[in-house]
Amino acid sequence: MSLDGLLLNSLNINNEVDYGLEAFDAPPPAKREEWAQAVDGDGAGLIRVPKYENRVVTMSLRVGKQASMDAALAKIGALADLLQEAELNPGGIPLVFTPATGSKSFTLYVLTGRITAVEQVNEGPGAGFYVFMPLLKVQLTCRPFGYGAEEEVAAAKSIETGLSTVILTVPTVLGDVPAEARLVVKDTAKVGRRTVEWGVQNRFYDAATSLIEAAEAMTPVGGTRSEAANTGAYSPSSTKKTIATTLLPEPTICLETGVLKHVGVYGVKLRAQAVLGAGSLAEKIKVRLSYQDGEGPFRANPWQTPVLGGKYVEVDLGTITLTEKITGTQKWVGRVEAYSTNEAAKDVLHANYLTFVPCFEGWGKARGQASAAAGTVVAFDNFTTGTLSGSLNTRTPATGAAWATSGSATDWAVSAGEILRKTTSDTEPHYGVLGAAIGNSAISFSFSVPGGTCGAILRWVDKENYAFFLAKESAGPVKLTFSLGVKVAGVTTILAEQVGTYVERVEGTLATTVDGALSVKLTGALNVSLAGSHASLATGGALASGKGGIYDYNPGGTIWSRRFYSVSVAQLPAVPYVVQSERTLEIRSDSTLVQDSTGTYVGPPPEYRGSRFYLPQDGSANRTSRVIVKADRNDLEEADQQTIGDAFTAQIFATPRYAVLPR
Repeated sequence: MSLDGLLLNSLNINNEVDYGLEAFDAPPPAKREEWAQAVDGDGAGLIRVPKYENRVVTMSLRVGKQASMDAALAKIGALADLLQEAELNPGGIPLVFTPATGSKSFTLYVLTGRITAVEQVNEGPGAGFYVFMPLLKVQLTCRPFGYGAEEEVAAAKSIETGLSTVILTVPTVLGDVPAEARLVVKDTAKVGRRTVEWGVQNRFYDAATSLIEAAEAMTPVGGTRSEAANTGAYSPSSTKKTIATTLLPEPTICLETGVLKHVGVYGVKLRAQAVLGAGSLAEKIKVRLSYQDGEGPFRANPWQTPVLGGKYVEVDLGTITLTEKITGTQKWVGRVEAYSTNEAAKDVLHANYLTFVPCFEGWGKARGQASAAAGTVVAFDNFTTGTLSGSLNTRTPATGAAWATSGSATDWAVSAGEILRKTTSDTEPHYGVLGAAIGNSAISFSFSVPGGTCGAILRWVDKENYAFFLAKESAGPVKLTFSLGVKVAGVTTILAEQVGTYVERVEGTLATTVDGALSVKLTGALNVSLAGSHASLATGGALASGKGGIYDYNPGGTIWSRRFYSVSVAQLPAVPYVVQSERTLEIRSDSTLVQDSTGTYVGPPPEYRGSRFYLPQDGSANRTSRVIVKADRNDLEEADQQTIGDAFTAQIFATPRYAVLPR
């Protein structure tokens, strides 16, 4: 007679030598339904897909014929020890079950167990104790499901052409409940990632629907199709197109998607660039999605503000719910709407493409949010200590290495609480730097600029190589033009620029990190933010490290003195990547794990929100799953999405689960 295979933590408990199985019952786990019932309705409806209780297994197990009572008792003791061991392992110990004559098996995980009876009788089915063949009654409490072997169900795939996005299809997932799965994301571009987002779709998967809609596939309404050289625009064809809309104070429809056929729940992302007019502020631009589900009314999601102007950014337009048709052809229509309360007809919104991230059957987002921890101050001077006269050059600050100045010959004059320059005939900028050369860094500053140009600098190597924030008086003492950029090998590149209201004192913080990001945040009445990125600032770049300092330039014009009141340079914490360069992120059914830069440590990411990663089984309906993965070098909630197309791979592994029996 063929025997059921039964291995408890590798101990064969049905080999008819040490143990023999006389009865075995492993009923499917009970479902834990949650119901909602209307007071005026019949019956009740499920609130969600039911969860499962633990599985309780019972068996009658006879010890094989032993030479002595002591030997028989030792077999009972060995089994009791295993059951105690199960309780010491949070995941339990494996019980591998293979039905007799079957080729398929699954693994139950025993969390606890007990021997409920040891028969000690001379007659009947329980007899055998006194001939060294005791009959045991055993009860095991297991995790709900039986598990098959893990399989790679979607091989490693590189990014979609031109986008930092991977879309995987998984046609086969075994089991009768969703499989425990692992999504493995690896950075192959050697840049690191600060944002990874994923979504899974199964029940409403339709290969004919795209998860990415480019501008050239949509219809301009208030906007016009643009084929201008918008640096960084994406297009699946050779022409980089956007739909450009000149914004007014009243909302206007920029574009329509046309009739689409998606079903389900999606998070909608818009890649867009707000080209700001003179004096405009990005925070005064509003964008939203409205959509029509079938023949229903257009519904509008909340207004959103781009993270910053002048660069491509990702605007989260919220979620949409699209119901399945009753008969006929599925349809829905989306619209992107926008307005600006800046000066009318000065700002232009360039819509590049929409991404639809399915989120009903699984969604998650890992984020390398910048640390809120204070940096380590490496240089500080508020000009209240030491010698409060003479020139700034070689002055010893309160903290850090001495000041060094260069550029136009006239130095800053030091006095109590400030330094100042009066020069109106500079032939080149004047610089002052202090402290040591560092990478991740920030400089906090306070200065007044009644004429000329003042600013803060980071990553100073020499006067031909540094990153900067500058404030320049423009339109007389009415406006200030703010510029963020880098100078590399004598070539200046402006990463972001904005015109703001003139204020007596400019205060804020300029920061840069080794992933290439540069940003400035002005405080007080200005409340201005600028951000950008440049390869020279990244690890290995020309400006990978350098000193912090200040900048002044006045080739002529006003005779007012420019004053600096305080300067503080800090070493910032390491960049919080969710995928380190050439390393992996794993989003799993039980956790989310990242490797450190050396690959020797594995632990949780800086931030993760969303669901764990499970893959729905294909079942008798033979459903295919589709998984979208987005991995961007920047934190898209705080920085730009100017760079896309950074290479990475994604692959999926699944461990099937069975509520009933293996099949």
